[in-house]
Amino acid sequence: MTSRQLVLTTVTWLGLAMLPTGPAEAVRLEPYKDDLFAYPAIIGSDFGGDYLVVSFDHQRDVIARDEKPDEKTRAEYVSLDFPVPETDIVLRRDGETVHYVGIGRTEGNAEIVTIFLHGLGADRFDGMNDWRSGGNLNRLKNLMVRNGGVYLSADYAWSKRRAKRQIAALIGAYAENSPGAPIILICASAGARPCWELLDDPAAAARIDGAIMIAGISDSSFTRSATVRDPARWVPIYMTHGNNDSQVSWRRQEKLFRQVKQVAPTYPIKLAVFDTGTHRAPLRMTDWRLAINWMLEVGGE
Repeated sequence: MTSRQLVLTTVTWLGLAMLPTGPAEAVRLEPYKDDLFAYPAIIGSDFGGDYLVVSFDHQRDVIARDEKPDEKTRAEYVSLDFPVPETDIVLRRDGETVHYVGIGRTEGNAEIVTIFLHGLGADRFDGMNDWRSGGNLNRLKNLMVRNGGVYLSADYAWSKRRAKRQIAALIGAYAENSPGAPIILICASAGARPCWELLDDPAAAARIDGAIMIAGISDSSFTRSATVRDPARWVPIYMTHGNNDSQVSWRRQEKLFRQVKQVAPTYPIKLAVFDTGTHRAPLRMTDWRLAINWMLEVGGE
């Protein structure tokens, strides 16, 4: 397998037309390279399995997995067999402009919608990088495309309130063009800031079916939000972090996890800590299929 050269086109949408859909059915992601991407070993567990400590080994999970560490993974971890190319899209809606890259059913009728928010110093194209992070983002793209979904990687303003409005507009657009499709946010590092803002807003949170926080910035005020206090508003949250992360404290995520469990013991929240993992380890190691299928299951109860 060799690297490909992608040609991205730009499409400007003033709005998204609602396309006809059939009866909604429960979504569950089918296996895809689970033998390569499943958690290698669970070395600790608490809260009935909601808090896991997962084995991470730099030699095994980075050096042996990549041709060039954290720059290009080995070919067996990547598949570029997509029926349609990635598309660079501009959305204009609700007074906001959002630049994002999409793959899969970008024009509508998606079975599931996943939106990736990158961290500081990155951009929307980083969320589409097939070869970095041990091929794990390529697996996420394949899981979406192969299950009739759409994967979007968005840019956003660094003002968290402006970012919230931008991503809310993107969520609204895909809630309309793929009615009934679960919408999952994946929030990496500083990209967690607008995600917490959205989860704190009852109207925005009502359209979100799950959020995965990848080495994310924490928000202690979340425990006081309507999303936590009202079981009817609960949005499943799956947090992952390396406990050797020198950029974003994993302890704050652990503290938030424990606070949520104290306020609402049955709230659907999980935390996976990668033992000895650094800041980028969760992007490489998070088992998307495991996390998303769990969120779809508890969200449908």
